[in-house]
Amino acid sequence: TFADDGEGPQVGERPSNFWLQYRKENLPKSEEQYKDCVFVDKPHVGYNKWPKKLTVCIELDYELENTNRYSPIDKLIVDCFKDPEFISRFIELYSLEDNKGAEKTDIIRRHFYRDLFRNYGWSLFELFRPKVEEFVAGKIESQHRFAAELVSSVTRGSKHWPFKDIQLMWNTILPLIMTAMQTVSSETLNMWVVCISSIVEDRDPRRFSLLIDTAKSEFLAGRTIFHDTVNLHLLEILIAQFEWKFAEELHELLEKITANLNNSYKTVRDKLGCIIDRCTGQDTLMYGSRPTISPRTEDFMAAVMPMLTSLDEGLFGTEWVVVNKLSLSDDNDAIKVVKTLTSWLMYSRLMHTRGDLVPAIFPFISYVIALEPNEVDQDLKHLCTKTLSSLSRESLSEVSLGPAIDGVKKVVVSEERTVGCTWKAKCTALVYLQVMSFTNLYMLRSNQEMVSDIKSLLVTCLESSQVEVRQTAAMTIGGLMKTSLFNDINEVLNELKEMARTPLPKGTKKSQTDIREIWIRHGAISAMCALVESFPYSIPEWLPETLVFLAKYTRGNVMIANGVKKSMSNFKRTHLDSWEEHKGKFTEEQLIVLQDLLVSPNYYA
Repeated sequence: TFADDGEGPQVGERPSNFWLQYRKENLPKSEEQYKDCVFVDKPHVGYNKWPKKLTVCIELDYELENTNRYSPIDKLIVDCFKDPEFISRFIELYSLEDNKGAEKTDIIRRHFYRDLFRNYGWSLFELFRPKVEEFVAGKIESQHRFAAELVSSVTRGSKHWPFKDIQLMWNTILPLIMTAMQTVSSETLNMWVVCISSIVEDRDPRRFSLLIDTAKSEFLAGRTIFHDTVNLHLLEILIAQFEWKFAEELHELLEKITANLNNSYKTVRDKLGCIIDRCTGQDTLMYGSRPTISPRTEDFMAAVMPMLTSLDEGLFGTEWVVVNKLSLSDDNDAIKVVKTLTSWLMYSRLMHTRGDLVPAIFPFISYVIALEPNEVDQDLKHLCTKTLSSLSRESLSEVSLGPAIDGVKKVVVSEERTVGCTWKAKCTALVYLQVMSFTNLYMLRSNQEMVSDIKSLLVTCLESSQVEVRQTAAMTIGGLMKTSLFNDINEVLNELKEMARTPLPKGTKKSQTDIREIWIRHGAISAMCALVESFPYSIPEWLPETLVFLAKYTRGNVMIANGVKKSMSNFKRTHLDSWEEHKGKFTEEQLIVLQDLLVSPNYYA
């Protein structure tokens, strides 16, 4: 019988399946407790609605080494392996090199060994033990492959063994595994990864308390970078297989990881990012499920964000603060935290997407955007670029869209409308905003308040003092207008025309670019040019009047005039083939204006 789950959802962690959780106080530590413990190996059993009939494994009620139960064939097999010459030849044959430099474990051999140990018990492994210990301590790939296959198989075959045999097994197997973790090389690592994965695959985590404690004790033990990475790989394997049944240990492990986010070594940071993803992987509210008791991304980000405050003044300050080589050096703990978190997000989204992004992530996205343009630390730049690329293509819920826009706003518009982030960071933010808006177009269309926020943000960027920011904002407006994100294009055009009519101070030179009024006018004209170029093969109703309006600005300020001429040239090029059809949408007066602008003067006129 199971606990009553009440009226709530019947999927996920709930009162009736809490007894399946790996908890230190509920682990079997004696033979009596082991016999009373009900192991449910398949991870899906109990997570979804309980089956009408639950079948579980029980311990064997006879001794495996009791030869009286053996058939003649069983006796022959056991006698063969007890023959020193036979087992020596057997080990020599199966530890031969299969493929130099590309050794890999064989599932058929593993199943064969597993069945042997399942049928004839621990005493059979004792015959292999001396050679396995020798092979594990060595460096030969084929011998490591043979040892990994045997270690994996004896553990899998012990599923129905009595408690005392299992204790004997772990007392021998654990030192072998830890020795392998110390002698492993890049060539033999994958063999042991397959070995450990096979040991814990589809098994109740309560069977592996000794292995789990040993793996935890080796967390960043500090021997070498490579071995720290290998031990982290071991932890990742355990977490990946135990999934939702491992909540208590995940909380403890995530606390350790949080304290080591500023690790100095890239390989360690990358592996920590993978483990963070595994720890927070259950924080996905599926339809009909309950909130998880495993670590929550929101709580993790709340603990991490204070570590980044030292970057605030340099990235989001109210004055120009250049992020120099010193602030991006390997001695900056905050930068190393950013690298670990970007590794986590990149791995999470690229390798196995886990549903909607949690809103708590997006305050961190501001740091990623602000650091992406740096040219000092290429590793940081690569991580930020990949992270933004993957996150911008994520489908977001309405709950997450607001924080995503706020994250861009923090970079683009400072609180006091002063300089804030560098212009390169603002351009990066606008590109991210554009792709994110394309991906979540249908969700944005249903929320006009968010559309208004995006529109006001882009208009603010059109007034930027940096020409690159104005041009990027203009291209973003043109792209979003093409998708009909803004319902009334005439309203947008009227606002842009009003900005374009901004009067310039008296005495302004044609080549002058450092006046705010010129910035506003240039931003508005650039946005209108982008709108024109966003319809290269059609003539919307508003386009003729817009072209005539832009024609007025082909003289005057050089920067503005050049932008308009270039846009007019592109319009002529893209509409030339169908001009006979398109010109019917223009009035005579409009055609005369365009002809004067687009047709080059005849030499003989």
